[in-house]
Amino acid sequence: MEIYDPVANTWSAGPVMSPRAPTRAARLGTDGRIYLAGGYTGSNYQATAVALVPATGIYAPIGSLNVSHGYTQLAALGDGRILAIAGSNTSSMYLTRVEAYTPASDAWR
Repeated sequence: MEIYDPVANTWSAGPVMSPRAPTRAARLGTDGRIYLAGGYTGSNYQATAVALVPATGIYAPIGSLNVSHGYTQLAALGDGRILAIAGSNTSSMYLTRVEAYTPASDAWR
């Protein structure tokens, strides 16, 4: 992850994410955390998800997606939920499903 400073117009290295998943989707939530979910490692599609607290630079695991998502997109809703939209899964099929993460229950539905 890299962090952009609009005042200095520069990018700098951010906290290192582990495990790495290059095609992991990210979205800023209404609670200020950055949510990252799914991804493709080059050999496996991922169902894992984490939330980054920018002030501390710490990634915390959150509930896993119900289905592996690579090349997915995340969207933040005003009520705090995070949506994982479409993508590809472990059988290299395109997904037409949407999963919704609710931070209070730490679960994707």
